[in-house]
Amino acid sequence: MSHRSSSAPARVATRSRQLLLAAFTALLLVLGAGFSSAASALEPGNGAFTGTLTVGGAPLREGEGWILALTYDPADDYWYVYDYAPTDATGRYSLELPADTYRLCYEPNDAEFASTCEGARDVWNATDFTLASGQVRTVNHSFTAPARISGTVTAASAGPVADVWVGVFQDTGGSWDAVAYRQTDSNGTYVVPVEAGSYRVSFEDSGTAYATEYWDNASTIEGGTTLALAAGQQRTGVDAILEGAGTIAGHVTDTSGTSLADINVAVYQWDASRSRWEHVGGTITDTDGSYVVTAPSGDIRIGFDDYLDNQYVAEYWDDALSLDDATTIAVTGGSAVTGTDAVLVKGASIAGTVTVPDGMDPSAVEVEAYDSIADYGRTVEVDADGAYRIDGLPAGDYEVHFAPYDGSALVAEWYDDQPTAEAADSVAVSAGQVRTGIDATLAVDATPTPVLANTSKPAISDTTPQVGQVLTAAPGTWSQSDATYAYQWLRGGTPIAGATSSKYTVAAADEAKALTVQVTASKTGYDAGVATSDPTSPVAAAPVSPSPLVPNGPTLVYGNAAPGGVLIVSNGSWRVTPTQVSYQWYADGVAIPGATTSTFTIPTGYAGRGLSAVVTASALPEYTAGQTGSNTVTVAYGSFSVSGAPAIYGTARKGHVLVASTASVSPAPEAVSYQWRRNGVDIPGATGASYKLTKKDKRKRITVVVTYARPDYGTVVQVSAPTRKVK
Repeated sequence: MSHRSSSAPARVATRSRQLLLAAFTALLLVLGAGFSSAASALEPGNGAFTGTLTVGGAPLREGEGWILALTYDPADDYWYVYDYAPTDATGRYSLELPADTYRLCYEPNDAEFASTCEGARDVWNATDFTLASGQVRTVNHSFTAPARISGTVTAASAGPVADVWVGVFQDTGGSWDAVAYRQTDSNGTYVVPVEAGSYRVSFEDSGTAYATEYWDNASTIEGGTTLALAAGQQRTGVDAILEGAGTIAGHVTDTSGTSLADINVAVYQWDASRSRWEHVGGTITDTDGSYVVTAPSGDIRIGFDDYLDNQYVAEYWDDALSLDDATTIAVTGGSAVTGTDAVLVKGASIAGTVTVPDGMDPSAVEVEAYDSIADYGRTVEVDADGAYRIDGLPAGDYEVHFAPYDGSALVAEWYDDQPTAEAADSVAVSAGQVRTGIDATLAVDATPTPVLANTSKPAISDTTPQVGQVLTAAPGTWSQSDATYAYQWLRGGTPIAGATSSKYTVAAADEAKALTVQVTASKTGYDAGVATSDPTSPVAAAPVSPSPLVPNGPTLVYGNAAPGGVLIVSNGSWRVTPTQVSYQWYADGVAIPGATTSTFTIPTGYAGRGLSAVVTASALPEYTAGQTGSNTVTVAYGSFSVSGAPAIYGTARKGHVLVASTASVSPAPEAVSYQWRRNGVDIPGATGASYKLTKKDKRKRITVVVTYARPDYGTVVQVSAPTRKVK
């Protein structure tokens, strides 16, 4: 039974619900080759998949690609990796598995090609393969040249940021689902291969120092900017400057004080531009009920939800049933807010059975329990057998509404067999109570339903498209002008998986095929109408875009790392000889303005700082700009040459003036300071080149401490010989 509730906190987003492949890449790279393969004689009850992975007709080399076999778990509504195997030296793989139904996905071992699945780019729309006991099935796959998204991630105060997860999301019809992930390198740079399409990009710190953001400088994916890429297109400059994050920590228990594990903790930030609270992150509680969650700077609210079992009433800090009534937490970068605890109350439940006429589907009905006094409600869908159960309800009096979906011939009603909420029988529940027998028998509406009629066909913005182009569908005109529209794009008359918005980016698979769009018009009280556009001409191929120049490794900085010294950065080694090279020097990770040649003369004030360089090279028109970073060298401090020691001149008698002389120092110090001492103890205020003796100095010996200082040289301290005892 699936649950939906406008009153419950948002769930923690899964990094890659669509593939499992992006996060899996790192494990494959670490473990290397040598995993499951089909033996010459299969184990009893097993079968095997075998085949070849190629790119451009050439087989992948050993370990360059992986095949993953995934199985579906209906309890979790999720596809899990069951087993996986690498390619051998000829690009072949072999994977022995128990007899079952699988979906096959492919993952390259580097950023050269995009992850994909057999029959679709994501596992949710991929082809099912049934493997029988003793069967060996051959499944080959060829990777296509991908588009690439690349950029650099920095922090406002710390320069390039390594190990940031860069996620690429695609709109699959109402939600943004992850299709690829890569991490930034030590220079903060990344490259993510993808297929042609429209995407949004996220930047998520692997630690807690920086707040998650979405390109271009948005705190939510809904506020992000869409990138449209054609096949083979190289989109550079998708950069991010991360802002410092704070943390919020607390502890979640029930009313008896028992710690609660696996409670969803959702984080919301106030978005002034939309005048609403936006979900921006979250976590789940540990086994001891504690949690620590990263939050961006700004006004924050948090919610708590027993998302696994719905045993407890969802709430928002501090002890509120709705997000609007929650208490705001002020978060700044680097701040650590503690004590945001929650005590969750055991929820009540309302359950029953929905009966519908023979031949009709009870799962086309949803049930809502609504407390009009508390202005709180929760909604569930009815199971196929007519059963339903609404959990996690606060104690109260509820009106229960049985509502068929739009387009259903069933008539909605309120419990117990009432036409309106005002006439409904109230259902009272106390904390932890399970109230059963709240049933309904729905009848069919005998009134004929009018049908939405199409009066002019849907149209496509360009009837001569090419790969990579973004097409827009106009819905046409209908008998009801205020209808809502759903879209399905078709390739050669076959629906394209995931292509369900009014815009569509023409994919490589569309080449040489005609496209159409099917529009479904809907309106409450009407049967849906369906109409299809005229086909386009066959899709033309897209022009091939140049790929970025790839370095063979890091470049080298060498030279005299001392004040006034000269450092040199080499051009580095590249897979293709560059035709144009540029340079940028960095001090402690921050770009040095104007330092853009292959040499850098170290100015005053740089002692102790780390210097490095980034070399950017291109070989147009075949290769666009690529970058490689260098080693870091630390600028050494200079040293003084000192000859002699300070001396004291004058008569050691009360009322007389003593004068200090300095040693010979090279290079000349820019600052000389003095401190006179009486029997080795500093004399307050005696910090000049001379000192007048007082009665406090009688029978004491006087010394002077002389300190020489110069930028990039640090300091040298000398102490004079003592005078005789002052008379």
